[in-house]
Amino acid sequence: MTYRYDVLGATRAFGPDGAEVPVSGARMRALLTALAAAGGRTVPAGRLAAQVWDDAHEPPADEPAALQALIGRLRKVLGGDAIASVPGGYRLAAAGDRRRVRGRAAGRVRRTGSRRTAASARLSRTGTPR
Repeated sequence: MTYRYDVLGATRAFGPDGAEVPVSGARMRALLTALAAAGGRTVPAGRLAAQVWDDAHEPPADEPAALQALIGRLRKVLGGDAIASVPGGYRLAAAGDRRRVRGRAAGRVRRTGSRRTAASARLSRTGTPR
């Protein structure tokens, strides 16, 4: 099963059938952007929180709990196994820990002063060539 995540410009997710999967909310899109830009590697929870709430005047009082809730919401949209919880953080998951990610424009900053990264990536969650 292959999901495609486009995060250069508007962040969007596409299911195996090519249909767009709606990812609503700026924070959920920022989370997906940060995970996709990592190319399947683990992103520390603190870095994810910093990227998701980098423009907030006041981050949430309980940032770890807020991040966990946001991860849960994104899992509901993409499927429960789409985001793996691993020691120290999270990553976009691939079945059997096999993944293929192709990134374009990784590391490109979308707006001045932002720590958010932009990329376009394709993740094969089964590890099968496409």
